[in-house]
Amino acid sequence: YFHNLYSVELQLFTDRYNSIEYVYLINSDLRFMSDGRTVKTCADITRARNSTFKISSLFQIQLIGNFYLFGVKFPLTICPLVFLNSSITKILIFNLIDTFYGKNLMRFSNETLNDDLNSSITSLYLYRCENIVLDTNFLNPLVFKNIRRLHVDCSINSIAVDLFSRSLKICGHIYFETYNFRKLIHQSGIEWMKGINRGLRVNLSNLTDFI
Repeated sequence: YFHNLYSVELQLFTDRYNSIEYVYLINSDLRFMSDGRTVKTCADITRARNSTFKISSLFQIQLIGNFYLFGVKFPLTICPLVFLNSSITKILIFNLIDTFYGKNLMRFSNETLNDDLNSSITSLYLYRCENIVLDTNFLNPLVFKNIRRLHVDCSINSIAVDLFSRSLKICGHIYFETYNFRKLIHQSGIEWMKGINRGLRVNLSNLTDFI
């Protein structure tokens, strides 16, 4: 459990852990540091990777079972390289908001990266969020490409048309709370649904193709 943190070192653990079942970050700022310096761009992480104490994965942990973010603030955009070699079974994020009286969003930088991040995040759960947008600035294609389960139990303003054709290509389980889903459909339509299973070819006259 980590409470009321101003920042988090990417090299949090000096010895690389094989696995940790639960990591809780509560009422803290998700401001990443490396060697005592704030990580503001991907270049900062590239320098850290070339240093004596290299960043091998998020917090130097090979496998995180459940990563909880309760009341966490995101003061800076996040470089996707933060999730280099990350293997996380489930990320649960609470309290994202985008309204006239408050803004707290998790956003990734749009810097061009040539590397495959080798990021494996299986499930993403969103709770108590308000008026947020699901797009590739939030669900970065390099970070979340292996998401198989998306669980949204909060208010969504809109979903980017290309979300499921770019970031969540293999997502096979999508859950929306009924009331908020109805509001989402009335507000932004269903164009984003066309990206689900894009490229799938099914012969509708052959029952064995879709049963």
